[in-house]
Amino acid sequence: MNIDYGNKKVVDEMTSLLQENEDPLQTPKQVPWKGLENALFLKEKHYHKRVNYETITHISSDGAYLEIHTDDAVKKHIVRGSLNKIIHQLPDEFVRIHRGYIINLNHLIKINSINVVLTKNIEVHISKQFRNQLLKAIHTL
Repeated sequence: MNIDYGNKKVVDEMTSLLQENEDPLQTPKQVPWKGLENALFLKEKHYHKRVNYETITHISSDGAYLEIHTDDAVKKHIVRGSLNKIIHQLPDEFVRIHRGYIINLNHLIKINSINVVLTKNIEVHISKQFRNQLLKAIHTL
């Protein structure tokens, strides 16, 4: 059905635009700003604080809360959530090593049969269940 608006050029432009976009009502996907792809925003009181992934040494679970520990060790960030949910939001360098712990492999220094040692001599318990996953992730020789 063609409607004569008195200007064929307008109709032709509208037709070509509609043909270019398969679904003109589809909203564009939101792409995160490139500077934010290496950070997590944690709610603290009345604002959200940026924490870069590279500064996170490990994350521990305490009931319904997560304690996010950073390499500055000034304070830990406490947020409501679970390790099962947050592990899917983190990059690949984060590995679960225990029912209650996730570590950042970039801060890993050494491993023994029951613990891992992170930067600043932070010791975190490793469970038998997750030890093999960790050894695969670090490519032992």
